[in-house]
Amino acid sequence: MNENLLTIKELSEWLNVPESTLRKWYSRGEIPHYNIRRHIRFDRHKILKFLAKNEIKTRRKIEV
Repeated sequence: MNENLLTIKELSEWLNVPESTLRKWYSRGEIPHYNIRRHIRFDRHKILKFLAKNEIKTRRKIEV
């Protein structure tokens, strides 16, 4: 799979944000995502833009 597409677990670990929070954002349509054959995937580059635009603070610095 494309290394830029992340699962919700991978995104949670990368951002240090609980999966439950990501699921909430996903269900509300607040975070960019793809539905690929009934699986949710997040594009790393779109997430970085989303974080910058929305000034989302994480608990630690995000490695790019």
